[in-house]
This record gives sequence, C-alpha cells and structure tokens, in this order.
Amino acid sequence: MVALLVLLAMALGHDRFSSQVLFTTQRDADGSVATLLAESAIEETRFELAERANAAADEVASFFRSALGRRKLPDAVLRVNALEGGRVRTLMREERYRRFALQDSVVDVRVLSQDPFDRLAFESRGLLRYRATVTAYPLLRAADAVVRDVEMTQEFKVAVLGPPVPFDRVALYVHDGAGFLGLNLGSAADPWPSANRVIRLLRADLERIRKLKEDVDAAMEQFKSAMAAAPLGQAITAQTIEELQREVRAIPTGALEKIRDYETRYAPLSFGFPEPDVVVFSLAKSNRPLDLARLGPPSWRAFEQRWKTVHATARQDESALKSGQITDPASVRAVIANVRRLAELNAKILLEVFAPPWFSGCRTGPAPRLMHAVGAATKAPEGNALEYYRNLLDRFSLDNPRFRDKFFYDVKPAPGESATRAFEAFLRELDPAGRSANGVVAVDNAKSGPLELTGPSRGRLVVIASGDVTVSDIPAAGPQSTLTVICFGRLTVSGEVHAALIARGPLVLAPGPETRIVGSLIAERLDTARGTVVPDQRLVATEELPDGSVRVYPDHLAVALSPALDSRVVARSAR
Repeated sequence: MVALLVLLAMALGHDRFSSQVLFTTQRDADGSVATLLAESAIEETRFELAERANAAADEVASFFRSALGRRKLPDAVLRVNALEGGRVRTLMREERYRRFALQDSVVDVRVLSQDPFDRLAFESRGLLRYRATVTAYPLLRAADAVVRDVEMTQEFKVAVLGPPVPFDRVALYVHDGAGFLGLNLGSAADPWPSANRVIRLLRADLERIRKLKEDVDAAMEQFKSAMAAAPLGQAITAQTIEELQREVRAIPTGALEKIRDYETRYAPLSFGFPEPDVVVFSLAKSNRPLDLARLGPPSWRAFEQRWKTVHATARQDESALKSGQITDPASVRAVIANVRRLAELNAKILLEVFAPPWFSGCRTGPAPRLMHAVGAATKAPEGNALEYYRNLLDRFSLDNPRFRDKFFYDVKPAPGESATRAFEAFLRELDPAGRSANGVVAVDNAKSGPLELTGPSRGRLVVIASGDVTVSDIPAAGPQSTLTVICFGRLTVSGEVHAALIARGPLVLAPGPETRIVGSLIAERLDTARGTVVPDQRLVATEELPDGSVRVYPDHLAVALSPALDSRVVARSAR
C-alpha cells in the first residue's frame, strides 16, 4: 500500500508537472505565433504605405502632404486599411489561427514627430510608429489568453522633387549678372558698365522727348521763324505745321508711365538694381525662349553701340533744329524720325531688357518680392537681392547637413567602378520595370570620374553629384516626369536636354545653336553665352501668395520611407 501510494503521488506530480510544461509551452508557442502575426501585419502595412504614399489622390498620400511644418501629434493618427483581403488577414481566417485576433483589425500608424528640414515648412522629416496587438485565445480558459503588443518605428521624409525652392520658379539665373552681360568690361567714365546709370540716361532721354512733345507748338514757331529768315525764304502752310505737330505728338514715351507705375506699386523702391552687379533671370511662367547669345555680352554691346549712335544722331538733329539750321519740312520730318527711333530704342531697352529682371525680383530694397517670406513665418532678410540670392545658393551645399537631410538615396561607386555604371545599377534596383524612378539621389563621384546622363528620364528624379557631370540629349518624357541635376563639379551640357540644371561649379555649354535646355539653368557664372533656355512649367512646384507666403503644389512632393526600422519593441502580457 505504501508503495502504491508513493507511485500514485509520483504519477500525480508527474502529471501536474507535464501539464504545467504543456501549458507553458503552449503559451510560449502562442506568444511566438502572436508576435509573428503582429510583425507580419506591420510589415504588410509598411509595404502598403510605401505603395500608396506617392499615389495620386490616395488618402495616404494626402495625409503626408497635408502637414506643413510641425505636425500636431493628436491629429497624427493614420488609419491604413492595408489588411483587407491581405495575406495576414487571410491567414488568420484559417482553422489553425482562428484563436488569434488582431486588435481593432488594423495596425495603428501614427506620426511621433515631424519637423521641417529648414525654413521651408513643406519639406520635412519625421518618425512613424506602427503598433499591432495580437491576442491568442486558449482552447480552455479565456483567462489564460496571451497578448503580444509589437511596436516598430520608421523614419520618413517629405521633399520637393525638383529644383530647390525658390529656384523652381526661375528659368535662367546667373549670379554674376554683370559678368554675364559684360557690364564689368568698360571704364568708370563709360556709363554703360553700370545698369543704373544707363537707366537714368534712358529716362532722361524720354523725359526730354516728352517735354518736346508738350512744347511742340513753340518748337514749330521757331521753325517758322527760321524758315522766314532763310536766304531762300520759303513759305509754309498751316496744314504742314499741323502735320509736323501730329508727328511729334505721336512719338512714343509711354515707357515712362509704365516705369512710374512700377515704382508706385512697389514704393518706396525705385527702378534700379543692386550695385555693383545685376542679377539676370526670368520667371518660368513667361514661357519665352531665352537665347543666351542674344542676352550675353555681344548682344549687350550691340545695344550699347546702337543706342550711342541713335542717341548722338537725335541730339545733333535737335540742336540743329533749335539753332535754325534746318529750314525745310523734309529735314524736320527726318529729325522727328530720328527722335522717334531714339524713344523707341529707349523704351525697348527699359521695358524688355531691364524691366523683366527688376519686376521679377532683383529690385533694390530689403528683399526681392519673388522670394519674400518663402515660409509664412520667415522675416524678410536684410540686404539687397544679390546677397539674398547668395544666401539661397549657400543653403544647398554638400557641407550643409540640412541640405543632406533631403537625400533619399546615396550611390557610392565601388573602387574602380565608374559613376555612370553605379548609377545605372542603382536605377535598375530602384525601378526594375523601368517605368518611373522617383527620389533625391546623391552620387558620390568626386573620385570615380564623371557621371554621364543621357536618354529619357522617367519619373521625378533629382540627381546631386559631388563630381563632374556630362548631360547630353535627354528627350522629353511623360507629363509627370522631371529631371533635376545639381552638379558640384564641372557640368557639361550638349544637345537638347529636358532638365533643370544647377551648376555649383564650372559650366560648359557646347558651341552652336543645338545646345537647347528645356527646363531651367541656374549658374554662379556664365562665361560662354551660347545655346537656348526654354522654360518648362512642369518644374514649377510653388507659387507666391499675396500675403508673401509660398504654397507648394502637392503633386511635386514625394514621400520616402526608410528601408530600415529605427526600433522594434515587443511587450508581453496575459489576460
């Protein structure tokens, strides 16, 4: 009996121990499966987010693009219905997983932080948190349920895929404008090296001609007296006098009214440029091709020589008329024609050469209007337009960590590998189907030779190269495709190139009219004025609002999700 009792006690203990082991093992197994299911749900949600974050008219894409500046955390919850018909949901419907349930049937996704890179509120980086809670219900007692709460965090970026703001609205920008126009080649005594002195000369010409129009009656009386005193003593009819007066009054001086209108609209600014240089650029919305050869020093010198010739002839004729040397109507008509030619040339230079860059943003004063208050809270900078644009250029530099924060991908060629081959391999990996490549790509090619870009570029792509870049023959792609190249080495351009080109180093344009840039050209210097720049509206990503703030077009923003998780936490509990 004692032996039986001992054996019975041992059997009961063994059974209890076996049950406990079985229970613990089952709980551990349920916990592992619940963890795997939660992680699978999160991974599927991450995949769904990556697919939908840049899809047009998608609620997920709108969620990321709707936040300007620091996102308010209470409103930063994103419900992504990623699991409807998904593999995890299908898996949990199977018999062996019926005991497992995903809380709320959805992964909770929210933004833990989102802050702008720099002063631009619509370009930002932040941190996403994914949270999935899976409960494993036991076969017997509901109180023995196992809960696994999995949290993962992932970084993301939102940036403009195109030229850095505000240069997206500029078709041509040359920082050393005086060098580009050749205004720094003349002597100090020559008024033409200074754009502001030329403006004053042209306005003085027009003012004098306007006064001549007002005093035309007195001028005609002098002419009649001169004719009467002439040796041949010609008679002149009243009709002839009226015809000459009408011709004088028809001389165009409306450019003065336009300039005064500009100055009234932007008072107290006066029509002039920051000294000593001139910024040269044109707004992209103009849609007018810009012939660099006609904008550069040869054209400017041609303007100068033509103006000096016409000006000298008109002034000489005016003096001859006032001194009584002209005594016949035909000669008076010739004088009127020369004065008219001078007035038309003055108006052309003022309104077509000087007014567009001044009106568009390089006026003197605290800041140019085009770039004023780029962010709603940004105060107007001090200094003239050249200083302001210099500060803007300096903001996107390889040494600026805030600028580097905008990079989505880094391409670093292996030792002995060309930058072109490494970049092409990256594009194949990024977009195996060859449909559309989107993102900001930094290519570290300072030591691996030039990066050669040619052929069509599909998608919105920004290429930032630390070394030399050769761009040639890039045809137009789809309506949503744009290419932006920011080169810190030597940038060489040839053929027809549909792209925005930003040369932070030397710029070489191939000779001949076949060099045609459809997009924009931003350069520190432009020593060779050749080729054509044609504005492309697809590059314009922002617009200035009446209050001075800037609005971004949402379809120009791209969302990049980090391929690696920032953290992973599993909380274990039981009910």
